[in-house]
Amino acid sequence: MKFNKKLIWYSLPILVGGFLIYKQFTRGKKQGQDVPPPPPPTPSPDPIGVGSVSTYPLRKGSKNSTVGSLQSLLNTALACQNKTLLVVDDNFGSKTETALSSLTGKTSIANSADFEAVKKQLASTCSKSSNLSWVWKLIDAQNTGKYSYLVVSQPIQFYKVVKDFRGLWIQAVPASGLLLNPSNYSLKDYVLRSASTEGGLRLEVMIGEFKGMWMSKAGSNLTTLNVS
Repeated sequence: MKFNKKLIWYSLPILVGGFLIYKQFTRGKKQGQDVPPPPPPTPSPDPIGVGSVSTYPLRKGSKNSTVGSLQSLLNTALACQNKTLLVVDDNFGSKTETALSSLTGKTSIANSADFEAVKKQLASTCSKSSNLSWVWKLIDAQNTGKYSYLVVSQPIQFYKVVKDFRGLWIQAVPASGLLLNPSNYSLKDYVLRSASTEGGLRLEVMIGEFKGMWMSKAGSNLTTLNVS
């Protein structure tokens, strides 16, 4: 009997200690489950407009390459009316605003859809504008790489051009001509380069005796061209 009492007394501290350790362990585990992880820090929003430049709207004070494209389109329409042309400087100033207003009734362009509407409106002003709009569409189509040929359905006459000291394309001396008859011409050999203010097409021939830069003659109907 005495042995059992001593055994109990000796075992009691061990049992109590073990119980307390168990409680502490389970308590810590429970607390760890109940406490949610801290939320990730919320990044501070960037200030509006910092580090970004929007093309639109195009209006007085705008300065970007799209303004230059608009000025070129306006110049073609102005040329049809024998009016003074704008300086294509990518700067939307008072003269650009006046030209846009006189030709379209607008003083600004809100977005890309509005710009497309303006292009269509200017293209209807004369054949030069129609040519200009069509040539840029052909060039855009060529640059996608989806098409292989320039399709000529009616004869088109070109004259050779070279750059002068100002960087402008002028007729070469002695004068030289190129006639594209109805046929399909490889876009690798006959590359569409740009449209001119006068509604012409600048074409670069990459091979053969006609290798060089050429410009379509005034009055050519370039809407008869296509790509395939």
